[in-house]
Amino acid sequence: MAGNIAKKENTTASDTPFEASAESADAVLAQNLLVARVVAGITQHGLAEAAGVSRATIAQLETGRSDPRLSTIVLLARALGIPVIVLLMGKPETLALTGFLENPSSPISLLGGDVAQMRRLLRTGRLKDRLRAAIVGADLARGLDDSAITSHVLAAIFSAIHPGPGTIAGTVLGKRLIEIADSYPDHK
Repeated sequence: MAGNIAKKENTTASDTPFEASAESADAVLAQNLLVARVVAGITQHGLAEAAGVSRATIAQLETGRSDPRLSTIVLLARALGIPVIVLLMGKPETLALTGFLENPSSPISLLGGDVAQMRRLLRTGRLKDRLRAAIVGADLARGLDDSAITSHVLAAIFSAIHPGPGTIAGTVLGKRLIEIADSYPDHK
């Protein structure tokens, strides 16, 4: 999933569990779309009509024989009434999320000043300040474990959306994804 993004030289495979996943993005989308559609009680034709795509597109996606645009996935999720991310969540992401909910401990301590700084930056509405807030969140996660790239990235993204609780959630989910990648041979 990371594509051709340059990484630090000391990054290891266990730092980035998404790249090593045995599940293809097409297979994950196919499985999740089929389950969502059937459980929602919608036919392929009905979903196609509601999402503004062809029935053949739905059939191709549900068999993993299509490489859809992101906008198509968004339309399908909206038509199903579910968050887009749900259609793209594979085993590692689902295990990380369920593990976080089973044991919601905080691996980092946040100082009120850090959270206030991130919130102040986000209130400006400027992209460069959103990036600065994200970097503050990543730095907090980095203070916990300097090698866990996944935790840093998730903490940054979540911090730029919801400083404080998002910083903690991103860090915990990132660490959990790394643990899952290390624990499940089929995802290495």
